[in-house]
Amino acid sequence: MGKNMSLDIQIDNLNLVLTRMCNQTCKHCLRGERQNAYMNKEVVDKFFNNLYYNIVKINTLAFTGGEPFLNRETLIYIIDTLIKKSLIPRKTICVTNGLIFDTTLMDKFADLKQTGSLVILETTIDQFHKPMNQEKLEKFLKYDFYYYFEEHLDESEILRLGRALENNFGNPFLGLPLMSYYYNNLQNGLVGQKMQDLVYINDLTLLDNGKVAPYAADATWEMLDNMAMIDIEEDIFNQMRLENNDNDFEKVLRR
Repeated sequence: MGKNMSLDIQIDNLNLVLTRMCNQTCKHCLRGERQNAYMNKEVVDKFFNNLYYNIVKINTLAFTGGEPFLNRETLIYIIDTLIKKSLIPRKTICVTNGLIFDTTLMDKFADLKQTGSLVILETTIDQFHKPMNQEKLEKFLKYDFYYYFEEHLDESEILRLGRALENNFGNPFLGLPLMSYYYNNLQNGLVGQKMQDLVYINDLTLLDNGKVAPYAADATWEMLDNMAMIDIEEDIFNQMRLENNDNDFEKVLRR
């Protein structure tokens, strides 16, 4: 495929792993041990300004990690990029542990909301997370898109993956279907369907290192790395295999 054959892409669920670092070490964390890894602006540019494809719509965008607020500069840069390109997600989600309050960053989320995105920023405190500072909580709550919850997690609700597995608690049966799902996705690749002149992709995860995978939530770092497919700069969508059957075909991204 030449560079003059750009694909128009619609992504239903786009997950951006901003960092693998966290400012907590919760015993139930399914990711596993934190890592000193951060997404940089070059990865962002390669993904959102790729010559081989043009992202025209994002339904749900999720900022994830690690603790996303530990990579404030890239987070701000992504929001600025989305607004500049008029690529406004229908919904934008970010979960933070609430230990960092940053006025500039919060105002950027407010800017994104003003463009029409449904912004949801939330903190859930359970028995594993440090309680929020009351002064910070009050600052967060001044923004109408911020939500705060307190809960007690039952062991049956905890995935026995990552640090929960290492610490020997959580529900082992919740982990097994997930592992099967992930590795099936690894075999199947990133699957999308062409609708008219638009390529539709259900789930896409951009890792901090520029690799892409089908899914991000509820997976350890090891799982995500095992599912990672190819580097953005090697033209991820140029590696897709096209199976044309009348007007409906699959595009599959393989390693």
